[in-house]
Amino acid sequence: MFINKEKEHEILDNMKQEELFLKESSNALEMNQAIYDD
Repeated sequence: MFINKEKEHEILDNMKQEELFLKESSNALEMNQAIYDD
């Protein structure tokens, strides 16, 4: 499968964004959990 370089970069960037988003989300969930645990 051939992907041109620009497209490849775009995909990698999207994956990084996704990863960051997921991290943020799970952090937020953990924080909510901590609040409810009190």
